[in-house]
Amino acid sequence: MQMKVIENIKFRSCVAFTIVILSFVFCSIGYAEDPKTGQKYKIIKSIHIMGVYDDLNNRKLSKETARGYLHPIKFANRPHVAFRTEVPAGTTMTIISVLKNPWYRPFLKSRFLVKLDPDLSQGLDVEIELARGLEGNLDGLNSEIFSRE
Repeated sequence: MQMKVIENIKFRSCVAFTIVILSFVFCSIGYAEDPKTGQKYKIIKSIHIMGVYDDLNNRKLSKETARGYLHPIKFANRPHVAFRTEVPAGTTMTIISVLKNPWYRPFLKSRFLVKLDPDLSQGLDVEIELARGLEGNLDGLNSEIFSRE
């Protein structure tokens, strides 16, 4: 009798866990539209670009060994950070392409490859993720930071 109760609890726990996971996947906060490829936005409030090495054993700054990320705040300096630069208001950001989430990280928010004008990336590909304050109701972007051009 006690064994059936334990099996019943395990089954209910598995069902509850599955429902929670599915709700995260299918009911996460979404916006009406994501930015479209080729769309240009003007940055109206300064943000930061951070160059990050892919491998700490190879600290060469190139497209093959590092990547740039846009953030609304300036993060602390860490060993994997190649550079941190403020992206001033008035900079133009163009959406180059949509980045696919890896299969092992299904909960990542929408990510895009972007180009900045003037270019502050030091030759790196620049990525923006619609999270941590950059997301909002302007094609998925925060309208306090970005405006359509």
